[in-house]
Amino acid sequence: MQPKIDILLPVYNGLKDLKLCIDSVFKAVNRIDWHLHILHDASTDGAVAEYLVTLESEARVSIHHNEKNLGFVKTVNKGFKLSSGDVVLLNSDTLVYDGWLDRLVAHGYRHENVATITPLSNNATIASFPEFLSDKNTRLGLSGQELDALCYQANKGAVVEVPTGVGFCMFISRGALNQVGYFDEDTFGRGYGEENDFCMRAGNEGFRNLLACDVYVSHTGGVSFAEEKEALIVEAIKQLNRIHPGYDRKIHKFIVLDPVREYRLKVLLKLSQMDKRPPVLHICHAFGGGTLQNIREIAQYFEKDSIHWVLRALEGDIVRLEWATAPSTYVDIDTEKDKVFFWEILKYIGISRIHVHHLAGLPQEVMAFIREAGLEYDVTLHDYYFINANPTLVNTKGEISSPLSAEGLTSWQKEKHEFLQGAQRIFCPSQRAREIYEAYYPGITFQTISYLEAIQAYPYPDVSKASNHKGIKVAVLGALNPEKGADLFVRVAKLLTKNQEFDFSLLGYAYKRLPKMIKVWGQYDNLMLESLIEEENPDIIWFPALWEETYSYTLSGALKSGRPILAPNLGAFPERLANRPLTKLYEPYQDVEAIAKTIEVFAAEVKKVESAAIWLEQPKPDPFNREHYLSASFNRLEPVISEAEILEGLAYRLKLRLSLKEKALGTLLNLKRYALVRLLLQLLPLRHKLRVVQFFTKKSLLDLERQLIN
Repeated sequence: MQPKIDILLPVYNGLKDLKLCIDSVFKAVNRIDWHLHILHDASTDGAVAEYLVTLESEARVSIHHNEKNLGFVKTVNKGFKLSSGDVVLLNSDTLVYDGWLDRLVAHGYRHENVATITPLSNNATIASFPEFLSDKNTRLGLSGQELDALCYQANKGAVVEVPTGVGFCMFISRGALNQVGYFDEDTFGRGYGEENDFCMRAGNEGFRNLLACDVYVSHTGGVSFAEEKEALIVEAIKQLNRIHPGYDRKIHKFIVLDPVREYRLKVLLKLSQMDKRPPVLHICHAFGGGTLQNIREIAQYFEKDSIHWVLRALEGDIVRLEWATAPSTYVDIDTEKDKVFFWEILKYIGISRIHVHHLAGLPQEVMAFIREAGLEYDVTLHDYYFINANPTLVNTKGEISSPLSAEGLTSWQKEKHEFLQGAQRIFCPSQRAREIYEAYYPGITFQTISYLEAIQAYPYPDVSKASNHKGIKVAVLGALNPEKGADLFVRVAKLLTKNQEFDFSLLGYAYKRLPKMIKVWGQYDNLMLESLIEEENPDIIWFPALWEETYSYTLSGALKSGRPILAPNLGAFPERLANRPLTKLYEPYQDVEAIAKTIEVFAAEVKKVESAAIWLEQPKPDPFNREHYLSASFNRLEPVISEAEILEGLAYRLKLRLSLKEKALGTLLNLKRYALVRLLLQLLPLRHKLRVVQFFTKKSLLDLERQLIN
């Protein structure tokens, strides 16, 4: 007979989440007997104490009040003393589901020397699902109960050994508590780090920390001390490395290896195979950027209506199949060596429709799948690759590399013309992109459909000048290559900084080292762009592009900032900036002196402005709604081989292998620990570093590191 499990629920404010949590504990059906200890740490919200009074008559509930606020760790330690058996520490901002406790506890009794067991969750760092380490995961259009049941169905009995548990929901064995002791309240009194320290101490005593891949618990995160969270985490990591030398290396190794990926992927495969929503396969190149961002926006927007996978080019015949909103959950497939598996896994997940975003770098077997699978496909034209394989249509000087020819289409264009003719729908993100394609391919129907990001951001804010400062600050955004105007930017900056009134900055990075007169911020997360613009406080945001951009996410960031914008009269810029005040379009391909003069004149206009300028007649984005996107027909593929064979093939392919070149690159990377090598690398321009890496491998350095550790 299994003993009763004591659930310890620390409470401090957060009444709304607390009610939902306790309600879920009572509603969840479990065979094992349990008792709930509510550890009330003197909430400042009096409504919490009033609510707890209503629970006093519950036979399976004991309420323990602190006379004064003791902090999370001391409160939990008091809870440990209330029980003589195994416990489950549960945050008050969690939701649990049928069978959660049975499965969690069963792992504790099934495996030897267990200290802690943590379930999967939407917000649990190394236990996060479906995106590893994320605190922004959704429930994938399912209820929490459905997602928990799916985890159980896909991963019944599966656990992974982890360096540390995650304290939002954690089974803790009495054996570990008796031998290791309780949480360290002197070091981690306010919370964060206490469970990591406990798990490290338990590991040193021969105990194991496990992650239960067949249990899912929802977690809001950070309710009890949300305002202090960042500072507490920083201090906790510092203390953990002091107490447990090498702690950060252990965590880093686990993150790089990511042994939970197989089990996250199994849940998503099962979801795709069983769910009634039609799965869409998005096909694109290996370069990420705006193309991949657009795919993820589509996947998020249509999450309740359809399922979205991405098939990306990787290296040679190898492609990556990943969940659209969880790129850390993927499998790499050699389409030449594993041709049968490649087809069968796409059939197993029930692909019903194909959405092609790019074909650069994709192996022939992917093209064969598009042709022979019998599925309808759409195409989004994010650039001009389908015209002559050059995404920008220009060389580094801005000269058209494939003008319209009297001789008609080239062999490349004929092949792509045939491919586009086979598409059911072809989307262009701007009217100008549509016009260019129509000029090359008359007779094909193209639709102008704005990116979802433009629709969701509409209307953009009005335009205002920078807060007062001396001089003129000009900022350029994003990743700059020659076609995006990197060299033009440098030449103009050199000319204008002779006048000490001008300062230039790049909020992003360039393909080469830029001169010192340009302040380079480096690569940023897209979510950070608006705050970076605010911090830099530029008078003008300049887009020095030489090619006809089809959309530009960095332009969206500039529009959201409400700053004056200078851009070439090219591509999507004129239509997206139409009627915008404090905005200047200049004719491209002028000499440097002329563009510099344009900046000087525009800067003088901007400096004269006293108040915000209202953008009255904003161009409205072309709609991209659910009805339009999902009006197409869907026809699920059916697998030939069994589910067991699919999962066996999956497990095999998750055991990564290194080529000889990659082993050599690994040796070079290991040399970085020597100071002289690090110094030499700092002197090497970025473009040369990238060429060296790309000579050895097309994989990301994270993937390579994962293989080297293995």
